[in-house]
Amino acid sequence: MATPVCSVKNLRVKYGLRVPVEDVSFEIEPGEGLALLGMNGAGKSSIVRTLLGIMAVRTGQVSVLGAVDVRSRLGEIGYCPEDAAPPEFLTVAEYMGFLARVRIAAPEERKSAVDDVLRVFELPGERRIIELSKGMTRRVVLAQSFLGNPRFVVLDEPLNGLDPIMIAGLRERINRFREQGGAVLYSSHLLTEAESCCSHAVILNNGRVAEAGKITGFVSKYGSLENAFRKLVSPS
Repeated sequence: MATPVCSVKNLRVKYGLRVPVEDVSFEIEPGEGLALLGMNGAGKSSIVRTLLGIMAVRTGQVSVLGAVDVRSRLGEIGYCPEDAAPPEFLTVAEYMGFLARVRIAAPEERKSAVDDVLRVFELPGERRIIELSKGMTRRVVLAQSFLGNPRFVVLDEPLNGLDPIMIAGLRERINRFREQGGAVLYSSHLLTEAESCCSHAVILNNGRVAEAGKITGFVSKYGSLENAFRKLVSPS
């Protein structure tokens, strides 16, 4: 059995008296895409912050790419936050070049990595970010999450501001990434898209795992991932 790219065991997150995450466990193996689903406030953001090392693990165990100290693996992790504002005064190529210097150790590999991500996401490298539309700026944020051949990509509401053509392109990019052995954590409210580009799902209800497993299992049992969500999740 392959070593999991991401492993979460009995995670509990507490803010003061509030406990947004209680006893959550799941694993993501190479080539898998896991849809992390739940209503607003279900604990998705707290789990993402923990996986990225932004939030310390107090109760439970979390490892990413074999490391308990997730920060030691950040160069191999791509992250698309729900809300992001790239520096507007830079051109797209300058922004990607800056990130490449941070993420890619070998100088000779940086330019080819930037050229590749600009080509794959069809981005105008010479244009300043301030000149871009909302959808194109969102595409820049998505593109940077795949820069430098990451092994694990975390996508938090990645479809915000994307038109249908861009959404289809991202779906294809995720599926190619998984075919090459990459692993994806995909947090979204658009369940049909999650169903189309992920292999597994964890449905959260009030901070706990309501049900987890292969998406084919959810479809077999409930008819669709959306039906499963409606059945398992209580409105807050």
